[in-house]
Amino acid sequence: MPDKPRLIDADKLIKQLQDNRDLFAEDKFGSPSYNMGRVDSYHTMITWINNGHFDPDPPQHPDIQPGDRVNYIGTQFPFLKNVKVNHIEIHRVGRVAALAYDDEIYKVYVDQLQKVEGEEV
Repeated sequence: MPDKPRLIDADKLIKQLQDNRDLFAEDKFGSPSYNMGRVDSYHTMITWINNGHFDPDPPQHPDIQPGDRVNYIGTQFPFLKNVKVNHIEIHRVGRVAALAYDDEIYKVYVDQLQKVEGEEV
């Protein structure tokens, strides 16, 4: 597998398959069961594509640790830029970082943070 996944347009792929669906039902060997298997495979592939089976993995965020300097990229606290991560909490809904700013602690989800490179405390 290549280091960088090749991304495709699922809608274009489905359109191409649908535009050429007669190729799947073509009677090549005069065998109804063979043709039915090809048609079933065609429908299975369309279903898999529509269900996101081939979607790329979500981008991985840098591993943010206590002491790191980060920027908050959400909308709730736009002033949280180049702030220090005090500690990380693990909750049922995900990892939450406690950010120290102006003698206050703000808790935000780690996936809403961007690590400031070269800045560690």
